Amino acid sequence: MGGHVSPSLPADNDVSFQTGTEDYKDAQSPFDQRVEDVDIDTKLGRLCEQDKAVRMQEDKLQQLHREKHTLETALLSASQELSEQDGSSATAMQSLIQQRDVLQNGLLSTRRELSRVSTELDRSWREYDRLGAEVTLAKSNLLEQLEALGSPQTEPPSQRHIQIQKELWRIQDVMEALAKNKPQRSSDSSENL
Repeated sequence: MGGHVSPSLPADNDVSFQTGTEDYKDAQSPFDQRVEDVDIDTKLGRLCEQDKAVRMQEDKLQQLHREKHTLETALLSASQELSEQDGSSATAMQSLIQQRDVLQNGLLSTRRELSRVSTELDRSWREYDRLGAEVTLAKSNLLEQLEALGSPQTEPPSQRHIQIQKELWRIQDVMEALAKNKPQRSSDSSENL
């Protein structure tokens, strides 16, 4: 039986089967649809998380700018007081010098933190833009798939048609909500460090 060839198959085993895959090349399996849905959901989720991170960093940056301004104002006052203390007591002079040193150290620390947060914010904005581009690409791919399916003129739309449209609406809803509430980018987050 080992060398026996079925009479219905050619002896050279050069058989080509017609599977009809060309009829289904544009269709997706339910598994592929679920993977794509999860992928879009993941991208939208990451974009929303990144939006939150950007907001928090923008808030932190604004807080640091306020702290820096407060410290600079206090330091200016301390320096003016020092310059006005011509013949004052050594104790008063020492107290003003210590106060100025504390303010200078605070300002230095705040400037370092401003620089760090500014760099982090720049990275976060780049990631936000990258994720936004991924979502836009996914939307374009869905629009292409929808176009390939054609528009249902007389028949009710297919399940795939309905699913794609739902995904497009979901993307649109999230992107519109993010656009409405998008924090303003700092014009130059490293300015006035």
